[in-house]
Amino acid sequence: YQNNEITASIDSLRLKDKSGLNIEQIQAQVFYGKTSAYLKELYIKTPQTQIQKEVAIAYKSMTEIQHNLADLQLNADIEGSRIAVKDLLLFAPDLAKTNPFKSNQNSTLYVDSKISGKIGNLTIPRFELAGIGKTNLVASGKIIGLPKVETAYFDLKIKEINTSRSDIQSIIPPGTLPKNITLPNQLSLKGNFKGKISNFDTDLNLITSDGSISIKGHLNNQFKNKETYRANVKMNNLNVGKIIQNDSIGKISLYMQVEGKSFNPKLANAKINGTVHQAYFKRYNYQNIQLNGTISQGVATAEIKVNDPNLQLLLDATGDLNGSYPKAKIKLNLDIA
Repeated sequence: YQNNEITASIDSLRLKDKSGLNIEQIQAQVFYGKTSAYLKELYIKTPQTQIQKEVAIAYKSMTEIQHNLADLQLNADIEGSRIAVKDLLLFAPDLAKTNPFKSNQNSTLYVDSKISGKIGNLTIPRFELAGIGKTNLVASGKIIGLPKVETAYFDLKIKEINTSRSDIQSIIPPGTLPKNITLPNQLSLKGNFKGKISNFDTDLNLITSDGSISIKGHLNNQFKNKETYRANVKMNNLNVGKIIQNDSIGKISLYMQVEGKSFNPKLANAKINGTVHQAYFKRYNYQNIQLNGTISQGVATAEIKVNDPNLQLLLDATGDLNGSYPKAKIKLNLDIA
C-alpha cells in the first residue's frame, strides 16, 4: 500500500464462510489506484465456479463513475469460465427474486468473452454465453451510447442464438407473452442488427421446430405517423396456426415485400407485393396466391390472383378509409374445379 494505491500478488488463497461461500483457490495480480484497477492472471475456483484471465478498468475518479458511467474504461477477457448461479447469488441475493436467476438457481453459466472500450463505446470481439437450459448465445459487435439503451447504437452480429420454449418462459417475466401465443419448442436465430431500437436495419433468420421465417429490412419508428419501413419477408412451412392457437390455420410458405411510410391508414403511403406459395386454411392447402396492394392518403387497392389446382380466382378491390364509414368496391372472378 503506497500513495493511495494497493498492489498485491495472490499466489494462493482459500476462503470458506458460513453463508455457503467456498473458494478453493484464488490467484491474481491485483492493483487498485486513484484512476485504475485490475485483476490480472486471474483464477478463482469454487466447487462449481471457475473464472480466469483478466479484468481492468480505468476512470477519472470513483466519484466520476457514479455521475458518468459512460466514461468508464473497461477491458475484460474472460476465457473458458463457468459461474454457478448459486455462487453468484451469494454476492447478489436480490437477483434470486427475478428471472432468469429465480428459475435457474441450480444452473451454471458458461462464459467466454472479450470486451474493451469505454462503456459509452464498447467493442465486443466475442461474446459466448450458455448454461440456462438449452440456450446458448454467440455474438460480436459494437455498442455506442450505453448506459442509455433507448438511444444507444448497436452493430451486432449474431452467429447463433439457440433456445427453447421452456427456457424463454423461465427467463421472461410472467405475462410477457399473450396467452394466445404458443412458442415453438426449439428456436435458432442468426443474423445482424444495426442501428438504434427505434431506427434500425436488420437481417435475421429464425429456424424453429414449427418452420422458419427470415426478415431483411429497415424500420424508423422515431416519429408517430411518420414511420418509414421496408422489409423482405420469407416464411417456409411456418405453422402460424399452432403459434397463434388457431386450428383453422396451418403451415404457410410465402415471400412478401413491403415498403412505405406511416402506420396510420389515413396517412400511409405504402405498397406490398408477393406470393403465398402455400397456405393451409379450413382443411385445404391453398397454392400459388399472388398479392399486390397499395395505400395512399387513405385509399387502398388490392389485386389477388389465385392459381390453385382446384381454384382460379381474380380479385380487384379498392377502398376509401377517409370518410366516417369505409367504402369499398370489389370485382371478383371465381372458377372452382
